[in-house]
Amino acid sequence: MKLKRNDWLAILFLCLLPLFYFAPAVFGGQTFYLHDISIDYTPLNIFNTQTLLKGELPLWNPYLDGGFPFAAQTESAPLYPLNLILLLPLPLTTTNTWYIVVHYALAGVFTYLLSRFALRLKSAPALVAGLIFAFNGSMIAQLTNFTLVATLAWMPLVLLLYILALDKAKIIYVVAASLAMSAQLSKSHPQIALYTAGILALYALFAVIVNFRKGKGTYSLRPLWILSAVFAISAGFSAYLLLYAFELIQRSNRSEGVTYQVMTFLSYPPDYLIKFFIPNFWGSFKNYVGRGNYPEMHAYVGILPLLLLPFAWFKAKDWRVWFFGSLAFISLLLSFGKYTPLYNPLPYVPLFNYFRVPARWLLLLAFSLAILAAYGLQSLGETRGAWPLLKRRRAMGAVVVVALLVIGGALALWNADSLFSQPDVYAKYNSLAAQQPEARDYEIVVSAAGDEAEEAAFQQRVKRAYADMRQSTGLFLLMLLLGVSLVLLKQNGWLSGSLFYLAAALIILGDLLTYGGLTLNPYTDASYFLKTPDTVRFLKQTETAEAYRIFPTIRRVPYPHNLHTVLDTLHFNIPSLYGIESIEGEATLPLKRHTDYMMRAVGQQGGLQMLSVANVKYVITEWDLSDTPDLQLVFVGKNQKIYQNTQVLPRAFALYQVEALNDKTAILDRLADSSFNPETTVILEKPPAQPLPPLEPAAPSTVTFIRRKHNKALIEVDMADTGFLFLSDVFYPGWKAYIDGQPAEIYRANYLFRAVQVEAGRHLVEFSYEPLSFKLGVGLTCLTLIIVAAGMIWEQKRSAVT
Repeated sequence: MKLKRNDWLAILFLCLLPLFYFAPAVFGGQTFYLHDISIDYTPLNIFNTQTLLKGELPLWNPYLDGGFPFAAQTESAPLYPLNLILLLPLPLTTTNTWYIVVHYALAGVFTYLLSRFALRLKSAPALVAGLIFAFNGSMIAQLTNFTLVATLAWMPLVLLLYILALDKAKIIYVVAASLAMSAQLSKSHPQIALYTAGILALYALFAVIVNFRKGKGTYSLRPLWILSAVFAISAGFSAYLLLYAFELIQRSNRSEGVTYQVMTFLSYPPDYLIKFFIPNFWGSFKNYVGRGNYPEMHAYVGILPLLLLPFAWFKAKDWRVWFFGSLAFISLLLSFGKYTPLYNPLPYVPLFNYFRVPARWLLLLAFSLAILAAYGLQSLGETRGAWPLLKRRRAMGAVVVVALLVIGGALALWNADSLFSQPDVYAKYNSLAAQQPEARDYEIVVSAAGDEAEEAAFQQRVKRAYADMRQSTGLFLLMLLLGVSLVLLKQNGWLSGSLFYLAAALIILGDLLTYGGLTLNPYTDASYFLKTPDTVRFLKQTETAEAYRIFPTIRRVPYPHNLHTVLDTLHFNIPSLYGIESIEGEATLPLKRHTDYMMRAVGQQGGLQMLSVANVKYVITEWDLSDTPDLQLVFVGKNQKIYQNTQVLPRAFALYQVEALNDKTAILDRLADSSFNPETTVILEKPPAQPLPPLEPAAPSTVTFIRRKHNKALIEVDMADTGFLFLSDVFYPGWKAYIDGQPAEIYRANYLFRAVQVEAGRHLVEFSYEPLSFKLGVGLTCLTLIIVAAGMIWEQKRSAVT
C-alpha cells in the first residue's frame, strides 16, 4: 500500500472528525457517562489501569461477585494494546475520552484503507465509506456499549489484510491479518469477533466461487487455506486469553448456550425498517417509546447512501459488489431474529448459541451499506452525462430540481406539521406506542401495572416522541430533497466530479451528525467520576482493617434520565471504582454458582444467613428494611439507605465441624436453614482428607490477615486443633493454597467459597492465584510467535535465493 497525498488528507480528516463529533468531551471539560460507560467499562478500566501501574497482572478482581477472574472475561481486555492510552499520565476523564475517540478514528481509517487498497475505490468514495461506517447511527448509539464499538473498529482492517493476503500470496500479509484479528480478540466483544470470522468465511467462499468461474471449472481452495492459516495463527497469538476465557465459559451461566428466547431478545422488527428513513419514528433517544431500546434499533446510515445503492450495481462486474450485497441481505434477515424462521436453526449452531440481541447484525448491515454506497458514489461520479435510464433534457432536469427545492424545502421548514398534527393521527400513534410491550417496561421505574403516575409519565413521553417523529419526518424530506437534487445535478452534467464528491460527503456528514454526535450521547462534567458519593464517604469513614463486603440492591434502573444517582447505588461494577468489595457485579459471563447462590439468598427465607456467610456487612438499598431482623439502619442519604448486618461472619475464620453434601440444591437449602450454624460448621462437597475431632476444642483459634492483594492472600492462623480455615472468597480453578510453604488442597466450601484443612498450631497459609489455563495460553502464544517468526525468516531466505 502506497499512500498518496489525497490518502493522507482523507486519513487526517477521518482522524480529526471524532474531535468535532465529541467536542464537549475533547475540548469542553465534559465526559461520557451514559449507562454502561458508568456502570461497567469505566470502573473496569480504572481497576485494570491501577493494577498494571502497581506492577501486577489484573487476573483476579476481588471487588466484584465475591471475587472474579477478571482477565478471563475478554471484554475486560487487560492486555489490549490500546490500553496504553489509559496508562498515560493524564486525568482519568482525558484518557477515557481519547480512548474512545481513537477507536472511532480507527474505524473510519481502516474502512478507508479497505475501500482504497483492497476494493480499489478512489479516495473520495473511500472517504465516504469510512465516514458512514465510523459515524452511522449504530456505531454512535453503541458508544455506551463501548467494547462492542472497539471490537468492531478492527473488522475492516482484518478484512483488508485478508484480501491482501489472497492477492499478494505472501506470509507477511497472513501474519498481519492474524495480528489484526488477535488485537480484535484482545478487546473482544465475542459476538463481534464471531461476526468478523463469519465475514472472512463468506468472503473466502465467494473467492472460491469466483476462481472456479475464472478457472473454467477448476477449484482453487487457496482462499480457504489462507483463511484457515489466519484463524489458526490468530488463535495461537490469542491463546493466552482464549484458554483462560474458555475455562470461564465452562463455569458461567452460558456454559450450555442460551435458550431461543434469550437468543432472540431484542430482535429487529421488520416494520422498523422505516427507521432507516425516519430514525426517530418512535421518538428520539430520550423519548423512545418503541420496542427494544434505542441504541440497538438505531441503524441509520443516512438518506443519500440509500439513494446511491442502485448505482453500485453498475459496478456489478466487480464480484465484491455481490459479496457486500449478499452480506447486507444476510445481515438484515438475521437481524429480524424471532421475526424470521431463518433464525430457528441458530440455537443449534456452536458458538452462535451463546449470544443474544439479533439486532446487532445491523452493525454488519451498516458496514455493508457503507461500502456499497461508496461503490455507487464512484459509479455516479465517473459518469459523463446521464445514465441511459435517467436521460432527460437538461431543461427538464432543471425544472425538476427547482421544483423539488421549493416543495421539499417548504415541507422541511414546515416540519411536516400539516401531515401529522391531526388529533386522529396522534391517537393512532399513541395506540401503536401502547401496543409495544417493551415501551413501558424497558429501564423504567419498576412499579405495579396500571400505576397512575407511570401511565401519566408514559403519555407525556408519547407526546414528546410524537414531536420527535414529526421533526424527523421533516428532516427526512430535506435530506431526500438534497440527495435527489445532487443526483439529478450530476446526471445533467452541472457538477464536476470533485464538486460532486465534496457535496455528497457534506450532505452525508450533516445527515449523520443530526442523529448522532452531539445529540445522541449526553455528557456531564468531567469531575463526575472523581466525586465521592455519600454512600462511599460513609463506608470509607467507618472502614476498619477487617475485610467486609457490601450487597447493593436496586429497585429502579436509573436510565437514562437520573443516571447521576447511579454512583450512590454502588451497583453493577461501580464498587470497583472505589475499591469496595461487593458480593454483586455486572459480568457478561457470571459464574453459574454465584448466580445460584445469590438467587437463593435474595428474598427468600434464610437469605440473610447466606449473606452473612458471604461476609456481607452492609446492605445498600432504596427499600425500607427496618422490619428485617439483624439489619440496623446506620446511614440515610439522598438516594440510598445503608443497613448493617449485625450477624456478619468474618472473611476468614476457623471451623471444626464438617457436613459433606454433594447435591447442589441440598447445600443451598442447608445454608439457608436456621438450624445450620455457619460459625462452627462448614459444608464440603467431599469428605476431608483427615478426620476432625468429635468435639469443639476448648481453646480459641485466631485468624489474622498478614497481606491481601488482588492475586494473593497471606493469613496467619493459630489452630486449637485440626480443622478448617474457611475463606469466603469465591472458589475457582487456578487458586493454589500453601501451608507453611507446602501445597495444600482447596475444598469447595459452602457451595461457593474456599476452605483448607489445617493442623493444630500456628501456621502461615497463603492463597495464590496461578491459573494453569493462563500459563498454558502464554506458552502457546510464545510458541506461535516463534513458529511464525521462523516461517517468515524461511520465506525471506527463499525469496532471496529465488
